[in-house]
Amino acid sequence: MCHILAGAELVNAVPGTEWPWSQTPFACHSDPRWFHPSPAHEEALARLLFLVECQRRFGILLGESGTGKTLLMKVLLHELPSHRSAGRYVDCYGLEPAELLSELADALELPPMGELTLSQSFRRVHDALQALHLTRQRLVVCFDHLEHAADETLIALQRLIHTGTDRFRSVTFLVACQSRDVGRIAPLVEEHAELRVELPRLNLEETVWYVSDLLQKAGWSDRAFDLQAIEAIYAKSRGLPREINRLCELSLLAAVSDRRDRIGLDVVEAASAEVLRLCS
Repeated sequence: MCHILAGAELVNAVPGTEWPWSQTPFACHSDPRWFHPSPAHEEALARLLFLVECQRRFGILLGESGTGKTLLMKVLLHELPSHRSAGRYVDCYGLEPAELLSELADALELPPMGELTLSQSFRRVHDALQALHLTRQRLVVCFDHLEHAADETLIALQRLIHTGTDRFRSVTFLVACQSRDVGRIAPLVEEHAELRVELPRLNLEETVWYVSDLLQKAGWSDRAFDLQAIEAIYAKSRGLPREINRLCELSLLAAVSDRRDRIGLDVVEAASAEVLRLCS
C-alpha cells in the first residue's frame, strides 16, 4: 500500500545525499535553476531574448495554465546581462493601476509616489521611461497573469505603451497570458505586439526527458520512474508541466514512504487518486 508523506517528513529520507529533502525535485519551483529546456521552451526563450536584444517594445507569451510561462519569464530575467539590462517581474493578478505604477517606479529606482495622484504618478513614470536611454541602460518588464489585472490597470498599461511607442527606446514590455483569455488583452496585442510566442504541452518523449532532467538536477537517479509510470504520468497530466510535477512529487513521497527503490504504475495510480481527492 502506498502512503503519502508530507513534504517535511521527507527530510533526510535518503541517507548520503546532499539534497535538501524539505522539497522534492517536482515542487513546482519558479526558480530558474529548475528550468528544463524542452525544444519548445528553449525556442521560446531564444525568441524572447532576441526581442530584448533587438530593443523591440512589446512581446506576448501565451500558453495553457501550467505550461511554464512564469518560470520562462523568470529564466529570461535571470539571463539578462546585468551590466546593461535591468529586469522586473510583476504578477498582475488583481493588480490595480496605482500598484502598476508603483512597481514601475520601483524598477526605475524613483522615489516613493507618496501623495501623488494617479495622473501625476503616470507622468513621473512616463518621463522616467522616456529618459532611460540617456543612462545607456535597458529595462525589461515582465507582466505575468495580465489577463487577471483590473480593467483600469489594462487601460493604464495600454495608455503607457501607446504614448511611449516612439519614446521608450530602452524599454521592452513582455506579457504572459493564458491562450483562452487573450481576448481580454486584445487591444494591447493587436496594436503593439511585435512577437507572439505560444508554449505547447509536452509530448511523451519530452515528458520522459523532463522527468529525467529534474531528477538529475536534484541528485536522484534518473531511472527512479519506470517507463509505465512515466507513460501514466503523461496520460494523466496531458503533458502539462505543472501537472507532471504534482504527480511526480506525490509519487516520490509515496515511494519513499514505502521504501521503494523504483516507482511503478501502481504508485502513480495512487498519486493520481490523491490528486483527485485533493481537488474534489
